[in-house]
Amino acid sequence: MGFAYVFVNGQKVLDHGKLAAARPGRGLRGPGYVPPERRGKR
Repeated sequence: MGFAYVFVNGQKVLDHGKLAAARPGRGLRGPGYVPPERRGKR
């Protein structure tokens, strides 16, 4: 199960479950994002 292919900005990023070399685009962070240094701390 899962995704066989994933395309970002017209470039293949995932091919039959394996990562391709292309890294187009950028990561999105919404209002629930917690930076790594703050994870697990209260």
